Amino acid sequence: MRIVQNLLELLKTAGETTPLARVVDVAGGGHEGKVNTSDLGAFNVPLTKIRPHLISMHTLALESLADHAPNVSFVHDFPGAVYTYLHRGVGGALGWVVYIVLEMMHAVLGRWLFVPIEESGERHVYLATSGRYGPRNGKRMGVTQEESQVLAGSNGEFGSGVYSVGWNCEGPAERAVVALKELRANGVKKLVWDHMTTEFDRISGAGGTKPA
Repeated sequence: MRIVQNLLELLKTAGETTPLARVVDVAGGGHEGKVNTSDLGAFNVPLTKIRPHLISMHTLALESLADHAPNVSFVHDFPGAVYTYLHRGVGGALGWVVYIVLEMMHAVLGRWLFVPIEESGERHVYLATSGRYGPRNGKRMGVTQEESQVLAGSNGEFGSGVYSVGWNCEGPAERAVVALKELRANGVKKLVWDHMTTEFDRISGAGGTKPA
C-alpha cells in the first residue's frame, strides 16, 4: 500500500495520458470478512480469523486509494494455490514438515489443488491489461474485446474501479460484497486507512497522500 501511495500521483497522470493506469494487488481477493477494529495491526488476531481480517483491509485500503485516484483501476486478486519453490527455503523442523507436506500434496493432488504457474502468469497479465477492470472515471480501460463486459466492483457496482477477484479472474464473491458493505457502513474503511497512514508516518517519519 505504501508503494501505491507513493506512486499515486504518477498513476493519476498515467490515467490521463496513457491507455492504461492500474494496480494489481496479489493477495486474497474474494475472501473478505470480519475485521477486528480493536486490533487492526493483527497482533492478537487468532490464526483462524486473520485471513479475512487482512484481506478486507487490503480491499478497503484500495477503495480509499481509488477515492483519491478515480481514473486509476485497482484489482485485488487471489492467485489460488500456485506451486513454486518458495517452501524449499524454509529452515528448521517446521520447514521440513512444510516441505514434505507440500511436495506430497503436489505429487498426488497437484492437478486438482494447484494452478499451474504458467497459467497463473497468463491470468495476471490479463488482470493487468484487460478492459474488464476499468477505472471509476475516465476511459483508460486497457485491452477491450467485443465479448468482454466490465466486471462488478468490490461494492457490487459495475465499473466501480476496485475489483476483488478469485484465481479465475472473476468476482466479486457475494459473501465478500456483503462483508465489505457492512464494514463500510460501520466506518471501518476510514479506520483502516487512518491506521495505515499513521503507521506509514510512524515508520518513515514522513507524511504521504491521505485520501479522504
